[in-house]
Amino acid sequence: MVKYEIDICALQEIRWPGKGTVITKNYMILYSAHKSDKYEMGQGFYISKYILDDLLNFEPIGERIYKLWVKIN
Repeated sequence: MVKYEIDICALQEIRWPGKGTVITKNYMILYSAHKSDKYEMGQGFYISKYILDDLLNFEPIGERIYKLWVKIN
């Protein structure tokens, strides 16, 4: 995503349990997964460092529905 200069991207089938945030120097991943220990049905968003200041909120609603608020300039 860095190569193609993608600032925001929806991710499917993240296999990390629970919900959380992964932060590196170039991007942040916000994710939420099924509440069981099966490591399946996780969803999330990749956010590049260039728009992190425009990120307002991330809210998992259900297993497959999420709200992501981003300020549009």
